[in-house]
Amino acid sequence: MNIAMSYTNYDSVIHFAHKVKLRGWPGSIRFAMPSTITFLTEIKILRRALISGECAWVAIGQDSVAVGLARTRLELQLSLC
Repeated sequence: MNIAMSYTNYDSVIHFAHKVKLRGWPGSIRFAMPSTITFLTEIKILRRALISGECAWVAIGQDSVAVGLARTRLELQLSLC
């Protein structure tokens, strides 16, 4: 199965739709398409995390999906106020 990665709509397109998440993305690096990361040091940190397994795809349960969807809906409603 080929799935196109979506960084801007990650929650709806990847996380909730496919029940997976990218765990361990380095906190010092903005979550974005790697080709848009402009600092070589950040690319090296991300690459190291991916190779070591510190940053990896993990399956999530249906309960986590339900909680995440509810949170996303609430955030959307609050942003419309």
